[in-house]
Amino acid sequence: VAVINSAFFMVIPPLSVSRKEAKILPPLEAYLKNLFMDRLVPDEKVISFVSKQLLRLPWSDPSKECGLMIAKYMLKACRKGRYETISAVSSVVASNKKAKPEVLARIVDMVLEELQYSLEHPSISGQQRTLVFARLLGQLHSHALVASTIIFDKLYNFVNFGYDIPDALFEASV
Repeated sequence: VAVINSAFFMVIPPLSVSRKEAKILPPLEAYLKNLFMDRLVPDEKVISFVSKQLLRLPWSDPSKECGLMIAKYMLKACRKGRYETISAVSSVVASNKKAKPEVLARIVDMVLEELQYSLEHPSISGQQRTLVFARLLGQLHSHALVASTIIFDKLYNFVNFGYDIPDALFEASV
């Protein structure tokens, strides 16, 4: 029986792989991320809780920009969250529309901008994102937060985007 050198069979550990460091968020932003990404589900109690928590934020401090952060994390929850989150986000916006109309205005503006961007820069990887924003716009309309004229204008934009109508034909049809 031959003696095998034990040093020959030692495993050399791989070189340390540089991992992307976790982003450290400010406390307010981390709390909003927790509210929308983790806690928000389409349950009336949870929606009521999240709505009340949003009213307790420091809205009077202009350096915090609460409306912008809330809109950002609402859209992020729709994009990266679960499918049911879309209806929960629209319910939260509906429950806060009178107290904080800024959130509704920002959400609608961001959704319309995203939909227009997806029309101007189509990509296969962005199709799911476009569907999420279209469904969110529909949910906002079903909660009577978006006028039907905006929906029909966006639908007209979807159908006619990329087709140039000659001016003479357009004037003749009007």
